[in-house]
Amino acid sequence: GPNTPAAMGTGIVNQWIIATPGAGTLGQSGTGASTQVVTWNAIATLAGGTGTDAMTITEPGNITVRLGNQPRAGANYTVDQMETITDITTGTNNTLIAPDTTDNVWTIGATQNTNTVVYGINTTTFSHFANVIGGNHTLTGTEQFTVNAVTTPSGLNAVTTIDTGNGTTSVLVNTGGNVSTITGGSGADTITVNGTVGSLATGGGDDHIILASPAVITS
Repeated sequence: GPNTPAAMGTGIVNQWIIATPGAGTLGQSGTGASTQVVTWNAIATLAGGTGTDAMTITEPGNITVRLGNQPRAGANYTVDQMETITDITTGTNNTLIAPDTTDNVWTIGATQNTNTVVYGINTTTFSHFANVIGGNHTLTGTEQFTVNAVTTPSGLNAVTTIDTGNGTTSVLVNTGGNVSTITGGSGADTITVNGTVGSLATGGGDDHIILASPAVITS
């Protein structure tokens, strides 16, 4: 991917902007930031560094982002070591996919800065991704999802669909949490519902569903 501009200062943030398919810019903000702006094109794999990296997607349409350094079929971009990923377009149906080989911990909150996924040593805060998908854990790695609250589907923060991926998975929908669809995979899934789930489907593993008041599953 493109090289990060060199700069020394405090509070430096590398600003990645995806504007059109496979193309965008990389600049910096903060005290002492470089004024250099790098334009990149025909690149689908983007990696931040040891500093703070923020990605903003303005490219129209439905975008699928794969976290980590292993591309996945169907993903528009493979993105690693980004502290924040935000899509600021409206009316899209974006998807965020976790890596296959790490323990992945998802937290879905009520505001844009409380959607996080921790994979390996990396933590990414994300917003405007309607669909989240766990990794295909054939050898290593697990998935954990905690849903605390979800805004209306038209909100930039709304996560409406959870696909647990394939592997050992736990899902907890807390009181006040609301998810349209949860789909289990081929691994062992434990799904605990204290909130509201529109549709729940288990996969082929040794699955357990635990319902506690005031849990609601509508279909």
